[in-house]
Amino acid sequence: MTVVVSDTSPLNYLVMIGEITILHRLYDKVVVPFEVLTELEDDGAPAEVLQWVRSQPDWLEVRRVDIHHGETALNQLDKGERAAILLARQESDVL
Repeated sequence: MTVVVSDTSPLNYLVMIGEITILHRLYDKVVVPFEVLTELEDDGAPAEVLQWVRSQPDWLEVRRVDIHHGETALNQLDKGERAAILLARQESDVL
């Protein structure tokens, strides 16, 4: 099974252009940290993104990661980016 970690931007923009299913065609599962889900649900998010998040597909999995551990260089990133990098590092089943 091919699993990939995603940040907010790819999900957001693929939903907005109507091509989100491409991820499932490329990967069996897409894993995101809770922080990415929170960013996608932000009050300023486009309606189609909010709708997609509320009816998450079964190939999307949300996992928790401790964003307070990691290198100080990661602190320059937003929470979603930092969490995605840390999640990819901690999980053995992801690309």
